[in-house]
Amino acid sequence: MNEADWQLPIYATPEPLVTLVETPHPISPYIAQAREATTDVLGGARGYVEEGVSKWIGFEKRVERESASLDLHYIRVRWTRLMNRGGKDSTTPRREP
Repeated sequence: MNEADWQLPIYATPEPLVTLVETPHPISPYIAQAREATTDVLGGARGYVEEGVSKWIGFEKRVERESASLDLHYIRVRWTRLMNRGGKDSTTPRREP
């Protein structure tokens, strides 16, 4: 036996090379399909809600315009009656604001 056989090595022996191989999980395609379906459904729901909100805002604006129009009409009618009666308008009921 020679001297190299009985002495401990100065450096650790190298570990064998480990190779990592990336493989997709078997359920990955199903997860991707579920994600896409969910995104499509939620996107459709979002469009539906936005359309409903838009219609509601349009309805509110039409009501506001009609209300303003009715108020102006009421003021014109009252003013005309008042002027035709010489400033006395006791037959028209008072409208509360």
